[in-house]
Amino acid sequence: ELLGTMLGGYNITPLIELLDNPVLAPIAVKGLSHTLLIFDAFHDIEEKVNAGNDFAKQIMQSWADAEWFTSKPRIPEKLTVSVFKVSGETNTDDLSPAPDAWSRPDIPLHAKAMLKIPREGITNAEQQIEALQEQGFPVAYVGDVV
Repeated sequence: ELLGTMLGGYNITPLIELLDNPVLAPIAVKGLSHTLLIFDAFHDIEEKVNAGNDFAKQIMQSWADAEWFTSKPRIPEKLTVSVFKVSGETNTDDLSPAPDAWSRPDIPLHAKAMLKIPREGITNAEQQIEALQEQGFPVAYVGDVV
């Protein structure tokens, strides 16, 4: 079940393998039906469909019916957010500078290094975002080019 909560990556192959296990396949179907980052593993599921695997067919049908999308809560008519405005262009080096965040999964380390090079209106991104969070609304990152 935990593998089914991931959005893609190392969980895909084991979940696809479980489609051949009649006891665990329903759990794999549930997880894979709501996973879009399948990439080339799509062909592995397609092979199982062509071989008559009903569990793989359920996944394909779920994707065709867009259940990954239709099962989500409706977006509210109005959203109130605090805007964190960043002037100029933002690229991946601004959000997770490689020299400071060498470990891809170390998200807190990436956050500490985000926008470390000051620019107009941004002097300490972490403190500025924390101040915006105190307003009690979600923070929206807004830039000229992101």
